[in-house]
Amino acid sequence: MKPSVSSCRDVSGNQLGDNATIIQGDAHTHYHLPHQPTPAAVRAIPYPRNEDLVHRPDLVIKLNQLLPQTTESCSAALWGLGGLGEATFSQDYKTIVRKLGADKALKDEDLFAAVREYIKLQLQWVLILDNADDLALFGVGRAEGTATLFEYIPQAPAGTILWTSRDEHIMGTLVGSRRGVRVGRMAPDEATELLNMARNVEKSEDVVGTTALLEELQWLPLAIS
Repeated sequence: MKPSVSSCRDVSGNQLGDNATIIQGDAHTHYHLPHQPTPAAVRAIPYPRNEDLVHRPDLVIKLNQLLPQTTESCSAALWGLGGLGEATFSQDYKTIVRKLGADKALKDEDLFAAVREYIKLQLQWVLILDNADDLALFGVGRAEGTATLFEYIPQAPAGTILWTSRDEHIMGTLVGSRRGVRVGRMAPDEATELLNMARNVEKSEDVVGTTALLEELQWLPLAIS
């Protein structure tokens, strides 16, 4: 339903004819205003959708606990994966700039700052910093006052930040000490499902051979896929 605005006027001063009926009270007029357009969501994900995704309920449950649907700011980290350097960070922020339609001539610190400020202005947003393995780029272990990429990570009352890293020390530095989830070996059924996807088969008949191969690959998703 369209939003409405009401106005109220007194009828006591009007000239009325002989057959007029007066209803005591104020006359109300409603004006319906057009809907305000909802801002379009901006998505800047530089990777295709992973069609071979295997549901890992243990990770999802933990992540949902750390990053609930809320209007407040929150952050968490998945650690145990792999490789983001400064060049990748810069390229990903350039992708966001293109999606926003901002000045493509922006470079380096100006580009990073433009993305940060745009994100901070949004009521709801999610920023995923994938493969942040070199924590020093974000100030971990650096002298206080040293310029780092962390100053370009938006800090706002609302919004969600998810980090992924191979370095366990991301906990207690870039996120709280209890706001990390370790991504380790897959469960046997999960690993088997992923291997079958990689082989493009519904189900392997060689259970013993499949198990031996998965053990050789240490049940690690990157190795299996």
